[in-house]
This record gives sequence, C-alpha cells and structure tokens, in this order.
Amino acid sequence: MVDYIGVIKKPFRDLQTLLIGIIIGLIPVLNLLVIGYAVGAARSVLKGKDALPKWDPENAAQYIKDLVIATVIFFIYLIPALIINVVAGGVAIGGIYSGFISGRVVEATLAVLAGGLIALVALLFGVAGILLAAMAIMFYVKTGSITEAFNFVAILKKVPTPAYTGAVLAMIVYSVIITIIATIISGIVAIVPIVGWVVAPFLFMGIVFFILETTAQLLVAQVFKETP
Repeated sequence: MVDYIGVIKKPFRDLQTLLIGIIIGLIPVLNLLVIGYAVGAARSVLKGKDALPKWDPENAAQYIKDLVIATVIFFIYLIPALIINVVAGGVAIGGIYSGFISGRVVEATLAVLAGGLIALVALLFGVAGILLAAMAIMFYVKTGSITEAFNFVAILKKVPTPAYTGAVLAMIVYSVIITIIATIISGIVAIVPIVGWVVAPFLFMGIVFFILETTAQLLVAQVFKETP
C-alpha cells in the first residue's frame, strides 16, 4: 500500500535539502535541475532508500542526464496530443478564414466548434500522455535504459490501477494545498518594499516547483514498487 503521508513528509525531513531545493527552484533555467534531482530521488526509492538524497555538485552531470531523458520521454508521449492540437487549430483557423472570405458565418461557426471538439480530444490524449510518461520514467529509472520507457505492455499494467489513480488524486489535492501555502508565504515576503516585490514571485516558484516535482516523482516511484 502506498504511504501517501510518508511520501508527503519526506521533502521536509531534511531542512538543508529542502532549502537548497527551494533556492535552486527559484532561479530561472537553473531550476530545471530540480527535475533531474527529483528523478534521482525516485531512483533512491526504487533502491529501497528511505531518506532523500543530498544535493551534491558532483552529481550535476547525473541531474542533467536525468533531466534530458525525462524531458525526451515526456515529449514523445505528448506527440499524439500535439499533433491533434495542431489539427484542431488548423480546422478552427481555416473555418474562420474561409468564413470571412465567403461570408458563410454558419460554416465558419461549425468549423470553430469542430476545432474545439478536436482540441478536447487533444486534451484527453495529453492527460493520458502525461500519466503514461510519468510511469515510463520509472521504467527508465529502474533499468537505466531509455528503451524500457517505451515498454508499453509493462507500463499499461501499472497505469490503470487503484494505486496510481489514488496517487494522481492525492497530487491534485496536495498541489492545491502547496500552492495556497506558497502564495501566503510569498505574499508575506512581498510586504517588504522593492526587494520583497522582486523576490516574492521567484520564491513562490521555488517552493511550488521543488516540493511538488519531488513529491510527484517519489509518489510515482512508490506506486511503481507497489504494483505488479
């Protein structure tokens, strides 16, 4: 059984690791390393380690490698949704253009509606792609092989499960909670004139990005371990 409370607490057990993660998370571009770190944290879970790994400059190459591979996996899984979305845009824009040229408002309206329906299909494919990609990354983490991230038979055994559904719902609720907390903290910082105004948005991003990204990877890793 997935220990949701244990996973949620984990990023807060080591204050130094948490603070470093938030600081890195609030720096544009550099904050992408948080993704690589979070993938590495998932790797530690799959190896049976309880504590979060420490931030280590010597692991920067591994953070970057995990970041790049995770990004590639996500992009590939989202390709169907992107293609369908382009088609939706083409149908809608083409309908509007032809409607202006010919004056056939009804046909233009129908084209826009058709484009909207196709965009809805793209959204569904996008959600499915994200869920599949998140689990696919665990197969890469477990084996060290990017080709295993496309072992669709194995992946489809782990995605449509109660454990994964519960994890997704838990992350949605937790994301709302962390966003509210980060908004309050950054709002307090924003009270400080000038400096606070500049720092507050970045602080918000750092808190939300590090905590949610790390927790999500840890949670999916737990689901991976708990499902056959």
